[in-house]
Amino acid sequence: MAEQTKLRVAGEHATTLVRAIGQDESLCLREASPASTCRACVDICPGKALRLPASKGKDGGTKVTISKGFCIDCGLCAAVCPTNSLVVMEPALRTLRRRLRNASAEADEGKHVYLTCVETGLAKNDLSVVEVACLGSLTWEMWANLMLDFPNLAVYLPGDICGRCKAKVAEMIIVDEVLHAQQVTQSEMPLVETMRELDFTTSTGTFLPERRKRMADAEKDSFSKILSDVTTKNPNADDDLPSEELGQLDARKMRIRLRKEITRAEGEGTPGLIAGDQILGTMTQRRWAILDAAMRVPSIAERAQIDCVEVDADAADPEKLAQCVRECPLGAIGSDGVVCPELCTDCGLCKDILGEDSGVVRSVSTKVSDLLDDPDATEADD
Repeated sequence: MAEQTKLRVAGEHATTLVRAIGQDESLCLREASPASTCRACVDICPGKALRLPASKGKDGGTKVTISKGFCIDCGLCAAVCPTNSLVVMEPALRTLRRRLRNASAEADEGKHVYLTCVETGLAKNDLSVVEVACLGSLTWEMWANLMLDFPNLAVYLPGDICGRCKAKVAEMIIVDEVLHAQQVTQSEMPLVETMRELDFTTSTGTFLPERRKRMADAEKDSFSKILSDVTTKNPNADDDLPSEELGQLDARKMRIRLRKEITRAEGEGTPGLIAGDQILGTMTQRRWAILDAAMRVPSIAERAQIDCVEVDADAADPEKLAQCVRECPLGAIGSDGVVCPELCTDCGLCKDILGEDSGVVRSVSTKVSDLLDDPDATEADD
């Protein structure tokens, strides 16, 4: 891969393949190295839309291709891709957060804002509901990020909805990722399975009259609101941007946030990444999500752990180590064998090249708190 000269966030160079999914071939392990055995996206795809045909005339191994006619836009491939070669671009995380803020403004005081999948159709009936193609596309890092910003967040997921969907495997993924996020944030997020449990329905599951009226009024005002956003150049009105631009805009803002010292509204200092300006390479969106959350709410940093690898450079074959450095799509390993935990996702490429049983490379977990500086200590030193 080309030498990295800055920190970037995966998704900047992704192009849209289908409505919700983008691809950056330069980050694909299969594309980067003939040694890679990764097939996470192929194995998880419920529509069998992803293939690994042999590439011709290329130095790499194989190239992941997506058959648009078979893709159901669930985003599970992006959730399991260790390098974010595949990313969910509609909605991008920043866009999802903005939609949840708008939904929170529409929710009655003390009531929940709901996140659901498109199959429920609930978002058509109330403004306090936000839908995504599939809840299984959200990783625990993203759930944690959202839970911290939206303490009134709840999930609406009828008990039989996943069983009737092609993406049946999503149900277990959602449970595992949400439980992990709740453990890290030490918060509870309600799971609503029936209509009668919603804040805006009756005990029989029918919509309250005032909510129906609000939705009817909202439909009448929708055109005038769009026109107002355009004429006033509302900076938040970017839902109609092409998904490629949304993904790139999201990535730029994420990178800027990581490179700056973060300060809360009341002026209280918050930690940043240790030597963040010296990190060169590509950070996955899920890694950004948990680092961003920990910088804003430092109390979770001790409970949040990230997976990466350690390499024994002295015991490694020099040629194979050089291959790891050359072919790592995230630029997470240096020529001296030192691995950058902020970038490394334990994608498996080093193990494929150096040998998983060789003892040269091993998986480790690192506390997020070990990656953050202490602003109070810095002020004391000054």
